Amino acid sequence: MKLEDRLQISAMRYIRMQYPDAISFHVRNEGIRGTKEQRKAYGAKYKRMGVLSGVSDIVILEPRGKFHGLLIELKAPKGRLTQTQKDFLNKAENKGYDVAVCWSFDEVMVKVDSYMNLNHI
Repeated sequence: MKLEDRLQISAMRYIRMQYPDAISFHVRNEGIRGTKEQRKAYGAKYKRMGVLSGVSDIVILEPRGKFHGLLIELKAPKGRLTQTQKDFLNKAENKGYDVAVCWSFDEVMVKVDSYMNLNHI
C-alpha cells in the first residue's frame, strides 16, 4: 500500500473517531489502473459522470468560523501538487472554504482540530 493511501486511511479514521457527527468523506479521484484502452474508457466515463480533476482528497462539510467547510489535499512527503490541484484549492478558497495541504498525519490532526474548534458563524 502506498504511503499516501495509508495517510488517507489514518486521516479518515481520526476524523470519524474524533468528530463522528461531522459529514466527512474521501473523494476518489486517483488514477485508474488497467490497459491504456481501459484507462481511456474509464476516464471518459468518469468525466461524463462529473469527476473533476484536482478535487481535494478529504472534504469536511461542517461550517466553522467564516468557512463553509474544510478541504484537505494529502501528499506523501516527496509528493507534489499538480496545477489542477492548486487551481481547485484556490477556487474553493475564493468560494469560502478553508483549504489545506497536509504532508503528514500530524499535520492532518492539527488542521482538523483547529478547524473543528472554530466557532460557528
